[in-house]
Amino acid sequence: GTATIGGREPFSCEDSRVDYRGNDEPVVRRIADNQSITVAVGGERLVETGMFDALVRLRDALRESDEDAVRETIDEIDASARKISSLAAGVGALQNRLNMVKQRLNIANLNLTSYLSQTEEADIADIIVRYNAEETAYQAALQTTSDALQLNLLKFLR
Repeated sequence: GTATIGGREPFSCEDSRVDYRGNDEPVVRRIADNQSITVAVGGERLVETGMFDALVRLRDALRESDEDAVRETIDEIDASARKISSLAAGVGALQNRLNMVKQRLNIANLNLTSYLSQTEEADIADIIVRYNAEETAYQAALQTTSDALQLNLLKFLR
């Protein structure tokens, strides 16, 4: 959540309890013009794995030297570890997606840089020659049109 951004501790631990102190507001980042992505796993999802409760029960079973409770709790920890691995896989998929977006943006940046370079490095002499040729053709077209209009006007007046 966003409540832990800026140095606030996300979890508090009392004797037999771990509490998430953040919120469930997603951490969202813009990755393209019309595309945003959630970039964090909320602390409540870690609490939901049951890992913290299982670790507290393991601690208590070890303090009491209760071997059966230790075995049961180790099984709970294994199950919680699988859930955490699943969360980690989601984070890995997110990282892969962000890497692909980064590669696409780098390619787009390279293309834009190349286009800008071609535009800025244009041969000024060549551009002036082409401009003058087009201007001459335009002036000739205007003169021809003007001459044609004058001839038509003279014919009309006769």
